[in-house]
Amino acid sequence: MDRRRFLETVAVAGAFAGAPFVARAALVPPAADATQRLRSAATPVRIVHRADLAPCVMAAESLQRALGAAGLAPASIAVDAAAFARFADIDSIVAGSTGARLVALLDDSGAVLLQQVAAARGGVCLEEAQLRFDGGFVRHCARRVDKGTARVWSEPLAGWPQRLARRHAQGLAGASTEPMYDGDAIALQRPGAAGIVSLVIAL
Repeated sequence: MDRRRFLETVAVAGAFAGAPFVARAALVPPAADATQRLRSAATPVRIVHRADLAPCVMAAESLQRALGAAGLAPASIAVDAAAFARFADIDSIVAGSTGARLVALLDDSGAVLLQQVAAARGGVCLEEAQLRFDGGFVRHCARRVDKGTARVWSEPLAGWPQRLARRHAQGLAGASTEPMYDGDAIALQRPGAAGIVSLVIAL
């Protein structure tokens, strides 16, 4: 990705952030040959998260523990908003994750930018989930590369970092027994509800 395209991406990132998956489909590279992206036991895992956003920190800490329990030793990268202000900084994160699974826990615009830079380096987004927190519920809109359409569901707010971490850990460890969703109940969501984006990218 050249700098001009990056600047154009920065300009539209805010518009795409939080948009429905159907509107963002072009940002997620196709993975028709998804079997080639299966993680081997030797594939390292890296976690990048916003250290200045409490939900990202909670999810990252839970994921670190869950992956450790699964026998994996992920590297953790804590960043702030400034890390996504320059192309070189984002590209450095992606380049340093070549050959790894990169799990990202970011704000909406940061997730869009990371996907764009990763796609330019041949990365494939294996899973993307938008999480929105409102009242006593967390609303999920998630899609896996092997599932096609997005699924939307709500869960109680209590324990959400552990559930998200468990889903990611089982998928990364090759034991994806944890369902993507725990039910079809969808809590009402008010506009502007706070949230984060969770990504799993194969590089």
